Amino acid sequence: MPRPKKTPEAQRQGATLKAIRRERGYRQVDVAARIGMASGTYSQYEAGYVPLKTAMIRELAPALDIPPAELAQRLDLTGEGELAGPDIGLLQRALNVIEDLKRALEVRAQVGTGASVTLDVHRRACPSCDQPAGAGANYCQQCGVRLPWSEGLRAGLPTTAHC
Repeated sequence: MPRPKKTPEAQRQGATLKAIRRERGYRQVDVAARIGMASGTYSQYEAGYVPLKTAMIRELAPALDIPPAELAQRLDLTGEGELAGPDIGLLQRALNVIEDLKRALEVRAQVGTGASVTLDVHRRACPSCDQPAGAGANYCQQCGVRLPWSEGLRAGLPTTAHC
């Protein structure tokens, strides 16, 4: 997949994000880990390849130890008006996690009875941008957000279980 071209807005945002991170004494890998994103994906934001969206403020602000309103102002994202309302992406990710937990409990119950169980975790879409997620993907290829069901895959929840 070719790297997107830098835009002036994304470069300005990236430079500001980098300055805030350095003010706090964090490395890129530290911030990326705190928001659950691959460090390579996060570096594309700082390098100006990917513009930031207002919805990311809620994830970035705690990771950078800065109030969301101040971060939005420094990144010049305050005019978009999304910050004050509920974060629909966050709510959707929470619902996905709850759904995954319910499915894992069902699997555990069925595995205990000797049944063969298959989990279909491959037909999901990214909760942030609604792009289809690839089989076993941990991060969205479109926006770089960590997919909520990837935790279960990393934790060893089987996609197929046999007893």
